[in-house]
Amino acid sequence: MTLEDKLKIVIDGQTVYLLDPVLFKSIKADKEINAIKVNSMDLVSEIIPFIEDNAESSLICYLLGRNWMFCIVYRVDNTWKRVQIENLTCNECGWQGISANPTIPELYLGTPNRWETLEETDFIYSVKCPQCKQELPRVSLWTKTL
Repeated sequence: MTLEDKLKIVIDGQTVYLLDPVLFKSIKADKEINAIKVNSMDLVSEIIPFIEDNAESSLICYLLGRNWMFCIVYRVDNTWKRVQIENLTCNECGWQGISANPTIPELYLGTPNRWETLEETDFIYSVKCPQCKQELPRVSLWTKTL
């Protein structure tokens, strides 16, 4: 699979490819991007149902050395933000769900100013608990009750 330049965007100062689930399925079938083998297909395949169910999310990929890296991005105010989807429990009311957390250092591997970019996530608006409306224990751009 060869990715076209029209899929390139810049996020956090890094040029990445913005993928959709249909394109990802082609990559999964070919098992390579731009003649470089993709090693993490099983892990990334688990992400696709989440992206298909959440219109404000997508998947990016970028080269880090000779390896393709994949990351979920979530659209906030017309800007893509890297996120990790994780389980979360509210300390106040016990609500349980999943959230999109932008504060994981590994999300920013390969960016020109990794630590500065990570520090900027401290100033991102975080949604409140959907049940009690109190602060959640981690920064969350999005939540879903399980």
